[in-house]
Amino acid sequence: MWFVFGLITLASFSIYFGVKRFGARWKGEHAFVHNQPAHEYEFVLKKDTIKKMRVGLDAPKHFDFTLKRESAVDRFCKFLGLSVEHQIGNHSVDRLVYIVSNDQHLLDQCMKDTAMVEDVQGLFNIQHLDSRITHVHCRNGRIWAEFKVGSLFNDRSNQIRLSQIFPKVATRLQRMTRQLGAHPPSNEAVQRDPFILRAALVLAISTGLLVNGLAHVFRQLAFSYAITVDTVELWTYAAFGGAAIVAALMALAIFLLGRTARTHLVLIEIVLVGALGALLTAFTEIRDLNMDLDTSPAHRYEARVVDKTISKSRKSGTRYYLHVPGWTGQDWTSLNDTERLQVSGDFYHGCKRASASRFGSAAASWAYAGWRASAAHPSHEKPDGAVQSDLPPWGNRSPRRCSPAGLSWFQIFAFFAENRKVR
Repeated sequence: MWFVFGLITLASFSIYFGVKRFGARWKGEHAFVHNQPAHEYEFVLKKDTIKKMRVGLDAPKHFDFTLKRESAVDRFCKFLGLSVEHQIGNHSVDRLVYIVSNDQHLLDQCMKDTAMVEDVQGLFNIQHLDSRITHVHCRNGRIWAEFKVGSLFNDRSNQIRLSQIFPKVATRLQRMTRQLGAHPPSNEAVQRDPFILRAALVLAISTGLLVNGLAHVFRQLAFSYAITVDTVELWTYAAFGGAAIVAALMALAIFLLGRTARTHLVLIEIVLVGALGALLTAFTEIRDLNMDLDTSPAHRYEARVVDKTISKSRKSGTRYYLHVPGWTGQDWTSLNDTERLQVSGDFYHGCKRASASRFGSAAASWAYAGWRASAAHPSHEKPDGAVQSDLPPWGNRSPRRCSPAGLSWFQIFAFFAENRKVR
């Protein structure tokens, strides 16, 4: 069940981030300055630190492109022939700005306009209070510039001082929109540049992998119904699976994009974002598949409760945990590596912590947690107040244990026995 659910969430996250990446849905404050174009601006904050700021205004539709500050990585990838970027013919501009577009109408007509090139160069030469423009985007009837804010003035108290440059930026952007409007295209941007949607597809899958992997890792940590004993073996399988996913995604990017202006940018994001997502997604999917396909016979184990803890927070409320010895490969007696298991409040209060120093005493009072499994590992709590029984809580149906990876796991059926004498 969880394996299929993981595939569904991966597809859902990929579609969501694909739509979000293709849009231009940021909202800021509107500014109206005398003798200056009306514009919209936004400060992107993380606590009290300004991470970036945006300035934008309306633009002609049917244009979709990005201008970015050219980096050494961009030049290196062009040198290798991995990406091919349109050159304006002005050396200072070509070294300053990287055009992320294969729209021949934009490149052959708009970017040939001297006034357009001057405004583009003027935007990227603007520096104000250790801040400078890193990207200019034009998409869905909107054009905006993004600033990277330097560490000297990134406190939120400097917002008013930083915003003093916005009218100048808006003026340059307005001039660009006029030049774009002077060269109207005859069809849609995605028809003139088919690589827009292709790049968005690959990047959506890459981002979806990361978010999906993080979501399911959180699900397993916060709401785990099973524990995997041999995580080293599981991570080994996940590493090979993640590498295969990344290789397939990079091959897909090269196949869809070829040697275009976006190729190296997409590949870099796959390595930085998709690689971690592929590893985490592979880990969670292999783990869930290992349990969902398990058909081996179940065995019963008992684990001594060595500690009890309670966690309280505003978000998650009160959580109750039992701590049991770790798995040695044959039983649950390893005190070098303990497992923490979340249980219900009634089950928690019904269990008594065993005294490690008196373990094995003929008259000691202990609390036990019960386990059913194929070879080694915990999860799935029985209803509150359950007691030890000869039959498992599922009747005659055993929990499943897989075989592709053959990893060991346990499923909790949570019983306890009080005042039990250890023989």
